[in-house]
Amino acid sequence: MHSLDLLQLALTTAREHGYTIRREWLGGISAGRVILGNRKILFVDISLSVLEQLEQVIGSLASDPRLDVQALDPALTKVLKAFQEAKLVVASK
Repeated sequence: MHSLDLLQLALTTAREHGYTIRREWLGGISAGRVILGNRKILFVDISLSVLEQLEQVIGSLASDPRLDVQALDPALTKVLKAFQEAKLVVASK
């Protein structure tokens, strides 16, 4: 699956799990998941490449404790698991 397709799948998945998606020009400063009261908002920085945007969305989904990774699209599950494993490796160093 191409990166752009995977990004669209990840954004669709986020919407299906209650996120409002805000795609804005943030200049690489910061983006990610924000919870305001009962609202979940996912900021995606459109100044970044598709791969960097995908990393933002995957990182946000991976850090959501209410997300059942096993119930997602197999391609997205594979990427989420790889992201989580890579994060564990970096954290253990």
